[in-house]
Amino acid sequence: MSEPGRILIVDDDAAIREALSGILEFEGFVVETAADGAAALARLRRPPAPALVVVDLVMPVMSGWDLCRELSRDAALAALPVVVVSASDRLDQPLPLPHLEVLRKPFRFDRLLASARLHCR
Repeated sequence: MSEPGRILIVDDDAAIREALSGILEFEGFVVETAADGAAALARLRRPPAPALVVVDLVMPVMSGWDLCRELSRDAALAALPVVVVSASDRLDQPLPLPHLEVLRKPFRFDRLLASARLHCR
């Protein structure tokens, strides 16, 4: 069961994690962060689950691609809404999750905020 208002941001760039966290927290969301897909997966397997996962695709240790594949294989996590934020030129490849939105970096923050409001309230 996900916790309304809770968002997990997964990005290897600390500045991006901090910027997104600060803005989303200012908007009233509870934000947690992870620096790679492996850390995110470990966090997602502990309750409470976030209501939304925001993930970059290109990261060390475990990429966002691999994290999305792992989420799709785990019945308890497969339904989590995921917003991919990435500058990757591979965004035309299908990602293995049904509840997915893709925002290409640089993106307009209001689009991410709209997704957060949709999934977290």
